[in-house]
Amino acid sequence: FEAEVPKNAQEGETFVAIGPEGQRVDVVVPKGAVAGDRVTAVIAPHASYDAQPAAPAPIVMGVPLGVAAAHYDLEAAQYAKEERAAQAGTTMYALGWCICCFLGPFGPLFWFFTWVRHRARPRDERENYPRERFVARLSCATGLMAVTAHFVLVIAAVAYLRHEGASCSNVLERSMCLQTPSHILPTGTEFIAHCPADCGPARCYDSLVWGGANGFYAGGSAICGAALQAGVVQEGVGGDVLVETTPGYFNYIGIKRNGIGSRSVPGIVRQSFVVHAPSPDQAGNATADANRTATINGTATGNATAAGDTAVGNSAAAAATIDGNATATGDTASGNSAAASATIDGNATAAEATAIGS
Repeated sequence: FEAEVPKNAQEGETFVAIGPEGQRVDVVVPKGAVAGDRVTAVIAPHASYDAQPAAPAPIVMGVPLGVAAAHYDLEAAQYAKEERAAQAGTTMYALGWCICCFLGPFGPLFWFFTWVRHRARPRDERENYPRERFVARLSCATGLMAVTAHFVLVIAAVAYLRHEGASCSNVLERSMCLQTPSHILPTGTEFIAHCPADCGPARCYDSLVWGGANGFYAGGSAICGAALQAGVVQEGVGGDVLVETTPGYFNYIGIKRNGIGSRSVPGIVRQSFVVHAPSPDQAGNATADANRTATINGTATGNATAAGDTAVGNSAAAAATIDGNATATGDTASGNSAAASATIDGNATAAEATAIGS
């Protein structure tokens, strides 16, 4: 059989070759042969036919004979693994920003998950992931800052709402500031309403007034809010308002004016109203109680009587601002003075009233 001279074998040296039946044969490198040459080897016959043949050599499956196995680069494999881990952390960090912009508090969950994912590795293994560790620490710091910012915003919002509620307590807790036209009033009804000076600030009426762009307000709107927006009364001053009911309209348009942003109503409302500044005659022909709330149609017998407050126009006042402690009832006053449509000084007698005494 033929055997191949192995590498580094010199002339005259012996090497082991495998025979055709698997037996190991010692072969001497002949003169002039070099590595890679094929030489003829002769197998000597067995000394006895009873001798057992040598067992064939085992055949190793795998790397071909004469071919060295490729070197496995452990450092490169670890670098690639760390690269994938760092990219996954960067993706989670970017996704946290997207979620934070659209869903607010849910964004920090992704940042904290990136940090926990790195911390879940064994301590000695974490040293092999420096870039993932950097992304994890950055994510944790970002999450903590985001949680702190959300907490500060919540505290600020609560404080603002409490401040707004306290500043609007006069409007929300006083019936005089929230009075509206009665829905049973017929169209064309006119009456006088009084808005106290402390019905404010004006912004508190933003959700209490509907319409107003064309001067018409939907029924149910606060009269004082409509009057403030229309400029009939001034914030911090107050005053009387002439209210006139009108038929309902379709599609009321809100407007921002004089510090009040009214709302729109995209539908039909049963009743509307407009507000005007009353003339002195209209203010004098109204019947008022101690809170100066006018009755329907603003008409009264005589010249209207007011108790406890200063009279307006032609009204007569009792125990109020009349010099001389006069008491007026209807058109007749007793004492030293009578009031009808003028201010009394001393013993003067006003028109439309009969004085008793001086």
